[in-house]
Amino acid sequence: MGNLSEIKPLSPVVQKIVLPAYVQDHAFEGRALYPAVESMQQLAAAAAGKNISGRIMGQAAFAKFLEIAQGQDEIDAIFELAPADGQSLTARLMTRQKMPAAGITRTREHARLCFFPDHKALVIPGAPAVQTGEPVFRVNAADVYRELVPFGPAYHNLSGDLHLESGGVTALIRAPQLPEPGGPLGSVFVLDAAFHAACVWTQRYRGLVGFPVGFDFRVVMRPAVAGGRYSARAVARPGAACGQDFDVWIFAADGRVCEYVRGLHMRDVFAGRRKPPAWICAKKQTAGGKT
Repeated sequence: MGNLSEIKPLSPVVQKIVLPAYVQDHAFEGRALYPAVESMQQLAAAAAGKNISGRIMGQAAFAKFLEIAQGQDEIDAIFELAPADGQSLTARLMTRQKMPAAGITRTREHARLCFFPDHKALVIPGAPAVQTGEPVFRVNAADVYRELVPFGPAYHNLSGDLHLESGGVTALIRAPQLPEPGGPLGSVFVLDAAFHAACVWTQRYRGLVGFPVGFDFRVVMRPAVAGGRYSARAVARPGAACGQDFDVWIFAADGRVCEYVRGLHMRDVFAGRRKPPAWICAKKQTAGGKT
């Protein structure tokens, strides 16, 4: 592949993102929010072909929610690409928001990624076990979507029981058969469901409702496919000043690693307004499941 420094910074381009109807199911506190995984798919598609595959990325930040109005079927998005250091390409997804009271228009950044050339993905660590010697706490996926991650049916893609310990969480995932727009990262629902599993862990062991606000590094080796069955393992990392960081592995049914995320940052984006239900919090539990 060529040197990315040969790519000139591109002027911001306004491009419509067509919204599938199922995106309305990605709603929290009465607001439909454009999923971070969809933003990554859009940015990867914009970057693919610029001497990179779009499947190796890092320095991700999801700064502002992109709210979707009821019945809205497209977004006027702004894409900006620029070479970073000769070895990477920075991509941003933004929108313009009119402020009627002030009579001005503001540009808001919703997602930022740095894409890397393929050789950055050569060394992927093996997934460690999360066993800590303590009893496993199980939460059924039905309880997750009823009480912990109350998105609509299109995003109910965890299946069976989640297995939680203080060291991390493992979960089964089924990618739905929905008419996704497609892109270089494969089905977006699988990583999104892994985020849900990490959110459940933060509610039990940190007492907060954690949402993904960014990550350090991600590589997609085998893009997920609609209808496929997968498993995820999110291992808690020490040292986060607030919220919780994880390393995440997603496996195909045959045990091969499909993708890896290092340093997923889960944070309380609701300023403490939303609290976990008492039954999930570790100090309220007995081992083995919901009481």
